[in-house]
Amino acid sequence: MSRVPLDFVPSNPKELEMCLNDPWWRLCSGQLYKILVKTEGEDSDGLIMPFKPNKAQRKLLKRMHFRNVILKARQLGFTTLIAIFFLDCCLFRANVRAGIVAQDLKAAETIFRVKVRFAYDNLQDQLRAAMPL
Repeated sequence: MSRVPLDFVPSNPKELEMCLNDPWWRLCSGQLYKILVKTEGEDSDGLIMPFKPNKAQRKLLKRMHFRNVILKARQLGFTTLIAIFFLDCCLFRANVRAGIVAQDLKAAETIFRVKVRFAYDNLQDQLRAAMPL
């Protein structure tokens, strides 16, 4: 399977369909998923940015296997990556379910709301309409 260049921006429905058939483009182009990035200051709600995996995140994606162990380092974005990855799997693969395991229910709900739901809510309207929750 040939990959769509990550800097490719679809300009019509046929090009969008071609891009959406490429999981690497969906996850790494920054064209599909948006994330909320923490910013400094107490009154700050954060900054909306396109999701483009960093070096550590891309390394994990390239080596992804059916069983992965991540020796967790703080602030490398693995929680965000996994949340976006499983959202992508649920949206674009048949019969996939995903769950979040965290230290407590409140943390799991926060991860879902801030990472998964935010990314889904910021998809293009036509995609959300085609893939409702």
